[in-house]
Amino acid sequence: MTDVKGGWIKDEASVSESADLGSAKFVVSGGRGLKNGENFRLLYDFADAMGAQNCAVGASRAAVDAGYVANDLQVG
Repeated sequence: MTDVKGGWIKDEASVSESADLGSAKFVVSGGRGLKNGENFRLLYDFADAMGAQNCAVGASRAAVDAGYVANDLQVG
């Protein structure tokens, strides 16, 4: 058996103009009814209109499971 050693390569943070889902004042959320991930653009546009720094986009579990958006957007 060999010793496996690892190390930290780098810290990386994503930069976004929209509010973080966990700390947003408002959340607009969509589900399977949007039919596909491209239609989530409607929610992003709406969130921007509400004030991107105060409004985040979320998604139902069904939308996440269908692959419309990443699982970090799941609410509820």
